[in-house]
Amino acid sequence: MGKPQFSTLTFWWELSLGLPNGAESSEYPRLQWTETVSISREDVSNFAHISGDSNPIHLCEHSAQAAGFPTTIAHGMHLMGLGASFLIRGSQLIGRAREQAVITHYRARFANPVLIRTGHPAAIELCASVRSSRSPSHHATAQLIANSADSHVLSPAAAELIWPDGGPRRAW
Repeated sequence: MGKPQFSTLTFWWELSLGLPNGAESSEYPRLQWTETVSISREDVSNFAHISGDSNPIHLCEHSAQAAGFPTTIAHGMHLMGLGASFLIRGSQLIGRAREQAVITHYRARFANPVLIRTGHPAAIELCASVRSSRSPSHHATAQLIANSADSHVLSPAAAELIWPDGGPRRAW
């Protein structure tokens, strides 16, 4: 199975202050991390085989065009899985003991298709930010933004994260 190609995972604090317990919105600093992943036709084919979703709009350019798309499109559940994996990897970077969080809730809407052109893997830019925290329960809410070809593909997307031992670093 072809493995998606990931760039280096980057994360940063907008400010050096922590988010107060239960705080939300843009008035507080947010922890953010970004990553770019690519999906090729081979990846789509492999996902179709594993998932059993062999809808021709994902596999056959003529079928995709007949359905109104310029070319084949990625599976929505493949995108959701990449987003969840990205959130888990990022949570490990911010966990106190470098442990991964567990996603307890995850929701997203498919805003636009990811077009998969022959010989040109689609680049999907992922960005997550922790928007609120409920300390000392070790929970946090993360917002996920996924873009491809300058358009949102998962919008809005959010996840509830919980760290089994210690939650995110900093005094939230």
